[in-house]
Amino acid sequence: MSKRSSPPSTPPAPVPLAGRPETKSEQQLGDWFAGQRLAALDNLEKMAREIIALITTLLGLLLGVLVIADPQLPHYLAHSAVRVIGGTAVVTFLLALGAALVVVYPFPWRHANDLAEEAQSFQTLLQRKHNWLRVSTVLFGTAMGLVGMVLLLALSWA
Repeated sequence: MSKRSSPPSTPPAPVPLAGRPETKSEQQLGDWFAGQRLAALDNLEKMAREIIALITTLLGLLLGVLVIADPQLPHYLAHSAVRVIGGTAVVTFLLALGAALVVVYPFPWRHANDLAEEAQSFQTLLQRKHNWLRVSTVLFGTAMGLVGMVLLLALSWA
């Protein structure tokens, strides 16, 4: 016995809802949230720029501690653990720097003809920047932990 598919039904008509007009405070709150949504891209890029500045400063400091020395290398660099962890920290800082640069890189914006498509494009851009900033932040935190380990090992062997 075969079942016949029924013809597609039309969606029900929308039911009007009774309500009240927004109060001034509700309207201000809605405007504030709309402003926050539009400012989110700028905020993400500002945070990425802060991370970039911190990474470049800390990379200079870390490389100075690991590489630049008097004619003779410091005693703590004789231990392979310090060199390996320090090198891993440098690589992790560079990866965090790359992820932060993706956030501020001006990717082309595809202009859409209708508002819904434009909103979806904006949401995609916002989500991509958010994800890359998260990656950069996690890598930055990991690199800082590695730097802390290098400092602890250097102090314990000093």
